[in-house]
Amino acid sequence: MKKTTIMKNHKLIFFIVHLVFWTIASFLFLRNAYVRPYSSVLRESVALFILMCSFYLSYFIFVPKFLMRQRVFLFFLLTFLLILLSSAIEMWVVESSMERCFLHTLDIQTYKQALYGIFIFLSVRNSCFILFADVVKLCEMQAIQLQQNQKITLQTTQHLLINLPDRTTLAQDINYILCLKYEERKTT
Repeated sequence: MKKTTIMKNHKLIFFIVHLVFWTIASFLFLRNAYVRPYSSVLRESVALFILMCSFYLSYFIFVPKFLMRQRVFLFFLLTFLLILLSSAIEMWVVESSMERCFLHTLDIQTYKQALYGIFIFLSVRNSCFILFADVVKLCEMQAIQLQQNQKITLQTTQHLLINLPDRTTLAQDINYILCLKYEERKTT
């Protein structure tokens, strides 16, 4: 019972982390806070959806299937390709709004250089999103691993289960108990 409570707590914590992260990201995107001052809410929503897809692709597939199974080169290669692809799709989705913004003040050559700079900026931003996904997934997997190690440790040693007044159970290693005293239906 204690294991399921701990697992629920971990899942709740990571759900809250995801919810807060995407709430902040949505707020920033939908306010057109990035390089596209004339972009529409629909295009910003598409850009955010692209980032969410890359985030969860890395979160659910790349980290558990490649990084945790010691396929580091494949993990980095696929992550790099994912960053480039998500940035290219995002540029394609919002390029017309950038064209309206920049072509009035810049010539074609300078505009292409600006697009290249924006692509670099988007790639760096997308890599930060994916890095965050990787860190969150690794923390979640580490918490699960620590919990499994604790369960294995409890199974390999002899423990005395103590019921506490708040209806929880404490497992105390027998090697650390020096004496037990029973008095008025209470053990100390």
